[in-house]
Amino acid sequence: MNIDGFNSLATGNIAAAEKTWKEAFAKYPNFEWPYSNLSIVYIRQNQWSEAESCLNKAIEINPFYTNAFLRLAVVKKTKSDISGAKSCVLQALKADPDDPQAKAFLQELQ
Repeated sequence: MNIDGFNSLATGNIAAAEKTWKEAFAKYPNFEWPYSNLSIVYIRQNQWSEAESCLNKAIEINPFYTNAFLRLAVVKKTKSDISGAKSCVLQALKADPDDPQAKAFLQELQ
């Protein structure tokens, strides 16, 4: 289901991607990836609260989910919460100290 959502997103069918990922929540409520992936749709649509909610749920399920922390950092930075963004990037680095994307983002926030 998660891959089906990505395929829909890749072909521009955002409504289908959103529907698929929401169905994945219902069927697999403890699988964090669909929550984080749906946040991509919300970020693209500037729906910051919805994106943040999805990412917080993904992190609640998996507190070591680097990609979710990095996406949440993007949301926070966009909302001018630089301190919050930096905190998220530091959490990502705590989960994966060698993550090059997190290192680059941290430099950007300095």
